Amino acid sequence: MNNKLLQQKHFREINFSKWKGHSDLFNWIKGAENTPLNSLLSSLKDMLDFDEHRILTKINIPCLIIEGEKDFKTPKAVAVSMHNKIKNSELSFIKDATPDTNIQNASEINKIIEKFLVKVG
Repeated sequence: MNNKLLQQKHFREINFSKWKGHSDLFNWIKGAENTPLNSLLSSLKDMLDFDEHRILTKINIPCLIIEGEKDFKTPKAVAVSMHNKIKNSELSFIKDATPDTNIQNASEINKIIEKFLVKVG
């Protein structure tokens, strides 16, 4: 399957033309295109089988969780659950932000990170 078909099937909400050649997601798709299907599926299966909740309760350092308010790929409930399991965590939602929050809201994310670092610094 080529990049255009992957984009149309799984990432309709993202305009890749803005980030061609320098987007993490674009590069991931480009790499996936050249990765044997068995390797790709095995990696994805391991990601799905991974139980992060066991590990989250073991985190004992200040932690910042930033979530897009409209991120449908990681539901709000998942971010809240992570926050509740990680001691000393702080949860910040970015209004109207979608799964590409780090790209579309870089300035706001930087401000949130800077504020967090000053607080824990």
